[in-house]
Amino acid sequence: MPLFTYNIENGIKDWVDLEDVIAFFHVAGGMFGRFRFKDWLDYKTSRGTITPAHNDQSIGVGDGVTTTFQFVKNYVVGSHIRARKISKPVVDTALIGIDGVLQSGGYTVDYTTGTVTFISPPAVGANISWGGEFDVPVRFESDNINASMESWQLGNLNLGLVEVRL
Repeated sequence: MPLFTYNIENGIKDWVDLEDVIAFFHVAGGMFGRFRFKDWLDYKTSRGTITPAHNDQSIGVGDGVTTTFQFVKNYVVGSHIRARKISKPVVDTALIGIDGVLQSGGYTVDYTTGTVTFISPPAVGANISWGGEFDVPVRFESDNINASMESWQLGNLNLGLVEVRL
């Protein structure tokens, strides 16, 4: 699976923003720390301005035994499908469906791993689905921030994030 990179310099609007980013960089430990990032181009299971729904993404088929299913987002181009593992769903946004019916309970969502665990295994052949928002696990691209008041004001700050596999 591809790993995305992000340049966050455009989000830094003033000196206070830059100080906040530098403080976060120190707390994260530079490249060492992993954290959640919202990719505003791809942060939910639905397309465009459509609100996520419980039947957006198929995540498995019940076999009468399995109780835990991993969240994915399926990307489709023609007959080609690629499933991206979603490990950081946004808290309280996950909607779960079984055979197209929204579930109001009987399961727990692990928002740190992106899994749903049912109290009882879904029936054999039941289509399990989910919808919601998700973050991307990232780290800083470098252990260095080469920033000064002049470089930041001239637009020469290069502060990148890179997606990590979990």
